[in-house]
Amino acid sequence: MSAIRVYGIAVFDLRKDPDVVLLELQIAGVKNIVEVESLPEEYLKHIENVEKEFRKYLPSNLQTLDYIAEISKKSVLIRLYIDEEGKAVRVLILSFGSGALRHIVKRLERFGWNRVLLFEIRKLARKASADY
Repeated sequence: MSAIRVYGIAVFDLRKDPDVVLLELQIAGVKNIVEVESLPEEYLKHIENVEKEFRKYLPSNLQTLDYIAEISKKSVLIRLYIDEEGKAVRVLILSFGSGALRHIVKRLERFGWNRVLLFEIRKLARKASADY
């Protein structure tokens, strides 16, 4: 069983240069974006599972660029799908913390990003109660 859990998945459809994508992510609030040549094994397993589960939303035959970043001090994994012209046509964001994606997704949509999929697990505050 993996120690890292996925709390959110977002997929966007767009057609932009990768540098523009990274700039817009930073403006939206994604911090400390670092390109990764090869992903650690645990992250790679999560990406493969998501790509298998949501294959109708994610292309399988395109070049990819992977980044690790932070949103609200929670780790995220970003994968850009690059077409033969060098444009990012899909973006996959995996969140490893609860409630990290919702605000970023709204900001990215204001930049003209088309959301294809958003799935997020959020922790809800509950009142403590006891039954006697």
